[in-house]
Amino acid sequence: MTKPTPRFTIDKEQLKLRQDAAVKAYNASTCLHQLDDGKAAILSFDFGHVAQAFQDFHDKLSAGWSIPEAMGVSFVSVAPGVMGVSLGGYTEMYLLKPDSVREKEIASIKKQVEADYSAELEAQRNAEIERVTEQQLAQARRQRAQEQAAAEQAERETVRAEVAASLAGGK
Repeated sequence: MTKPTPRFTIDKEQLKLRQDAAVKAYNASTCLHQLDDGKAAILSFDFGHVAQAFQDFHDKLSAGWSIPEAMGVSFVSVAPGVMGVSLGGYTEMYLLKPDSVREKEIASIKKQVEADYSAELEAQRNAEIERVTEQQLAQARRQRAQEQAAAEQAERETVRAEVAASLAGGK
């Protein structure tokens, strides 16, 4: 059995679960698992000319990206402008990210998850401080009100006894 984590501190198991979920979401949103074990990224470009799309493609290849073997020739899908008019278009490219890029992105995601988790814990801690502060202030106010009511009651009884004694002395 593991030792419980103190409140408002990072639980390493919880952090790992959150990071794993974020990495899984990253992989699901950027990868095609049917292509080379989920290392392929879908890259979408809006472009003014087909030449621009191919320039972007060339730039990625020059930066270390590669073509998934499973894709064969159909690694680029170009949708031309409306009715064949050169109004631009949309291109999807399926390329393999270099491992160094993936590792950097995943490391960045994990750091962000830890920062978000830490901020969440700090917000919870501050909310708890406010809640307990308000409870203690309310208790102190109730205590003072009870003490004041008891003092007023004692003063009333003292004055009443004095008045009763002075009136009884006149008999």
